[in-house]
Amino acid sequence: FLRFCGIHGDKARGMQQVQMAATGGHYLRPFAKLLLALAALREKQIELARKQLTELTAEFPQNPLFARELAKLPKPATAIASSP
Repeated sequence: FLRFCGIHGDKARGMQQVQMAATGGHYLRPFAKLLLALAALREKQIELARKQLTELTAEFPQNPLFARELAKLPKPATAIASSP
């Protein structure tokens, strides 16, 4: 969509900047972690999304959004393999 409008970007650089905000940011750190989780889901990197959402859920237990999104993720492969 953005290329259609004449706007170009560098995905790798953008993700690197979001990662920097997620690890070293202050005010936008939680938002950056949520963006990383969403990007990971789009790229089928479920465990990376799980990591970000788990951290957000632990840090903000009063926010139901993070726990709800975490619960939507498929169970880890190790949990599936070890279930009876």
